[in-house]
Amino acid sequence: SSQVRASKDRLLAPRQQPRQPDPCIGRGAMATPATTIRLLACFAVAACLLMVHSGSRLVSGPERIRSGKLERADEEVGALRRQLEAARAEAAAAATEARAATRRAEAAEAAEAKALAQAAAAALPRRTASSGPGEGLSGFEEANGRLLSRDDILARVPVGQPAFFTVANSAYADLAENWALLLRPLLRGTTAGHMFVASLDGALATRLLARRLPTLRVGLGSNDTGRAPPQSKAPPVEVSANFRLKFSMFRAYGVTKADLIVWLLRAGRPAVVSDVDCAWLSRPQALLELQPTADVLAGTDCLDTAADDDRSDRSSVVPRCGHHPGSLWSAWFNTGVLAFRPTAEALSLASEWRDRMASVSGKPGENDCDHGCAGAVDDQLTFNQIVAGSPTKGKGEPIYPLRAAGDGGRVVFDGSHRRKIGPVSARVICSGHVFHIQQAVEPRACLVMHLTFVEAGLAGKFWRMREANLG
Repeated sequence: SSQVRASKDRLLAPRQQPRQPDPCIGRGAMATPATTIRLLACFAVAACLLMVHSGSRLVSGPERIRSGKLERADEEVGALRRQLEAARAEAAAAATEARAATRRAEAAEAAEAKALAQAAAAALPRRTASSGPGEGLSGFEEANGRLLSRDDILARVPVGQPAFFTVANSAYADLAENWALLLRPLLRGTTAGHMFVASLDGALATRLLARRLPTLRVGLGSNDTGRAPPQSKAPPVEVSANFRLKFSMFRAYGVTKADLIVWLLRAGRPAVVSDVDCAWLSRPQALLELQPTADVLAGTDCLDTAADDDRSDRSSVVPRCGHHPGSLWSAWFNTGVLAFRPTAEALSLASEWRDRMASVSGKPGENDCDHGCAGAVDDQLTFNQIVAGSPTKGKGEPIYPLRAAGDGGRVVFDGSHRRKIGPVSARVICSGHVFHIQQAVEPRACLVMHLTFVEAGLAGKFWRMREANLG
């Protein structure tokens, strides 16, 4: 019975659950109050470690973003630097090639000029001991096989004797050659070397040298040394295009022309310049024998020869022909044919003319416009502005009314009332209209014919020359 009761007590007693090991205390250890405190401390340390780890991730994230951006920026800067270095290398290579090309072109041009000169020399007879007078080449023709210097020209033209010249480039090669071939027979004997063509490019110089025509090499807007004249803003450039159609180049051509005049006047030589579309018909020295009291002689655009003949003092004016004393307007001069005597007043006019053209500011309409645009400044406009004088407030140009300065009213004062200008008769410096239309290509009193009032541009000028048997 005691055994039965014992069995019964075991069955009725509550069952004891086995204790689990504490992972913070160790495997097999049992939880006690002390171990519980240790467990709570373990949990607190774990929580702190978790918070520190989470905070470090929050701080390092933005820093990693900024670091990545800086790395990418450094890579982009490096790429740009490499591109810049490559561009610099390409530019240096291009500059080297351009210089080499320039040297090759200059060498080819020199070789071509030499070959043409040699061919021309071989085609022309040489003077020998048995040659009679006038046979073979003259001394000037021999020397004309090479470019002339300014010293060469002054050696040919004595002090007090006039030098005749024109300025052109290869766009006007036919007219320039024609100008020289028409003038050369009129300057025989002691005046044979008193002419030259100022060539603005190598192509024209080569052609002229092949024909044994006296040639001085000049730059556009500069002298033969390549130095720009005082106050010049026009760089010395070689130009082969038709500069007449671009006012910046056309004005630079005027600077070159005026600079040559200044040089000759300072050297004591009268200067006679005429455009390439001129044809000298008679002895050119006769121009300077007209109106001997004038500092400067100039052609005009007058078409009424009868009105131009009358140089009496009167206020009535025929348009384009207001060059007589008393005239109140229309005293306009054409710079296609000009003669300057070596006087102080002529030199002052030529110098002012050159410097004013060279100092044009470059306002819109002055430098880059095409032919015919408003406000463009060229050599003829500048010349007439200087001759007329600067207008005073509320009045016109100081030149009006024209005042006689001598030679029976055929010489007048300019706007400064110091310089004496000789408007040459329209019968002597003949326009294309007077020569071809009014005189039916008969020279009559024409000393030189200037192809103005001709249509169709250069082609029309060529046709008019050939029509008159002058080209």
